[in-house]
Amino acid sequence: MAPPYDADVIGRLIPFNLGTPPADVECERGPMRILVIEDDRKVASFIQKGLEEEGYAVDVLHEGTDAGAQALACDYDAVVLDLMLPGRSGFQVLRDIRARKAELPILILTAKDSLEERVAGLDSGADDYMVKPFALAELSARPARRRTTARMRAASSSRSKGLTM
Repeated sequence: MAPPYDADVIGRLIPFNLGTPPADVECERGPMRILVIEDDRKVASFIQKGLEEEGYAVDVLHEGTDAGAQALACDYDAVVLDLMLPGRSGFQVLRDIRARKAELPILILTAKDSLEERVAGLDSGADDYMVKPFALAELSARPARRRTTARMRAASSSRSKGLTM
């Protein structure tokens, strides 16, 4: 399903100050790479360790100020985004990323658990929404599933290009 907006048009109409990506984050390719944006350092460390044990490469930011720039600076496969961040809110970071990199999967992981908040997160452009507390097994399964689905779609698309009616 395509996003309900044209990211190129939004990027030209709305000026963004995405900040500067932190200098200590390397952008090497290899395993599936995930950016975790979480201000609670214990939660961020728990997520990072768990995802790394599952074979993911994980970068962590603890505030929203430079999160948009970092998400664009590296070729991430997914972003795990908290909504309550210092510097820039998770919703602002989500809009920043969507305006420049609409295809990047973004999973909101937050304590905001009301139906209205979950719908607002998804309506704002998030691909998925999980509420804290959460099970690490469920969190780690979601990026892998999205990657498998994307590969199947790409393979199906390339096979169907050779068909004529």
